[in-house]
Amino acid sequence: MHCQACGKPVLNSAVICPSCGSSPHGAGVNAAKSRMAAGLLNLICLVGLPIGGIGRLYLGYIGIGIAQLLLSFLCIGYIWSVIDGILILTGSPATDAEGKPLSS
Repeated sequence: MHCQACGKPVLNSAVICPSCGSSPHGAGVNAAKSRMAAGLLNLICLVGLPIGGIGRLYLGYIGIGIAQLLLSFLCIGYIWSVIDGILILTGSPATDAEGKPLSS
């Protein structure tokens, strides 16, 4: 069997490719992050929980995620997080913080 990420031979039972560190089966460590999960995580503040920005943290945008989280205790944090969650669901950003495209 060959690693789907780097193409080097690996054992069938391998969980991590010894050459590149990714999952040789094309899932797991380097798997694409879900746009739906990120958008819904950012919209979690709509159910009354005083947290926002979780979707951005999931995508790896730490600065924006922490800013939304800290501001979520104020009204503007909720508004920002809701608008950002809708934007994530509609396609902006198209990639995570590492530049990998988001899955549908």
